[in-house]
Amino acid sequence: MPTKHAEKSKIPFQVVAHRGFKAHYAENTLISFEKAIEAGATMLELDVRMTKDEVVVILHDPTLLRLGGHRLHVSEMSWDVLKTINLMDKKARHLRSGSVLTLEKLFERFGNSVYYDVEIKTSKHHLLYHKHQLCSRVIDLVARFDLDHFVMATSFELDILQYLHDNNNLRLGYNFKGEMPDQWLFDKLKKIDARLCPHHALVTEESLPKFKEMKFKVIPWVVNAERRMHELLYWGVDGIISDNPEKLARLLGRIGSA
Repeated sequence: MPTKHAEKSKIPFQVVAHRGFKAHYAENTLISFEKAIEAGATMLELDVRMTKDEVVVILHDPTLLRLGGHRLHVSEMSWDVLKTINLMDKKARHLRSGSVLTLEKLFERFGNSVYYDVEIKTSKHHLLYHKHQLCSRVIDLVARFDLDHFVMATSFELDILQYLHDNNNLRLGYNFKGEMPDQWLFDKLKKIDARLCPHHALVTEESLPKFKEMKFKVIPWVVNAERRMHELLYWGVDGIISDNPEKLARLLGRIGSA
């Protein structure tokens, strides 16, 4: 179990549950996170958005079309309306339904028994005010539950990470996919002490040593094939984000006992 005063540099290898135990349960729901921890996850990855009345909710998509059949944007809905909607995840193997969860409820449920990878989600139409308000709400919740040493805030947007860096001491992670970032971006990420959270296809036997040479911690996503997990572990990543934390935890156990 993480200790309350864990140092940033001493976080162990992380088994990161992508939206909870997404392979088996409805994503980003309480049951999905509970089952992920039972399966061996040490960090919960989740996505946060903000309702029109500024409640921080755990949802990946900008609308509920995929999971709830509603086209309205989350940022245009009140929490009173949103909490009545049942989420349905047809791809989940076991329990497929659940209700929308707030970040407050998640922190209240698990506290400092686990680490958190909180991805800040915004849409192109959102003004800077909305982005900063969402960041501020997350910062406030982290402070209220005394979880500064247990939360890594991540984003695909550098300006969001810069705002978080300027306004709090949270660990940060930069999500990226597609093309490798230019050196100027790596330099900026070093200045804010961000971790790298690349799509796993960008982590190769050649690229990982370069990341490490720049003193970055590297936590790739989303890795579900055991062979790929083993390869990344052998190369020396600092964590792996997976839809199936049970598979990753078991692999780590086998390697550790070998």
